[in-house]
Amino acid sequence: EPPPFVFDHSGGDGAYYLAHAAKQASTLRPGISISVSRDVCDNCIGWFQGRAAQLGFHLFVSDPTSIHVFAPDGSWTAYDYPPWEG
Repeated sequence: EPPPFVFDHSGGDGAYYLAHAAKQASTLRPGISISVSRDVCDNCIGWFQGRAAQLGFHLFVSDPTSIHVFAPDGSWTAYDYPPWEG
């Protein structure tokens, strides 16, 4: 059950978190690698840890800062992108 959030809408407590693009993409297409335009939030990290454990395989989410790897054992590792040379 998602926690209540100040920006919840008429969907009820936690509706704000359900609108996050990474969660929607993973729900619609389980197992595909996902790329999002905003940094993955703490709520989504926890959700993806549980989702990988539920599905039994690795999930990959990239955001502007890192590549996130969620393992079936519930662990999570974020790999920062290397510094770009100008």
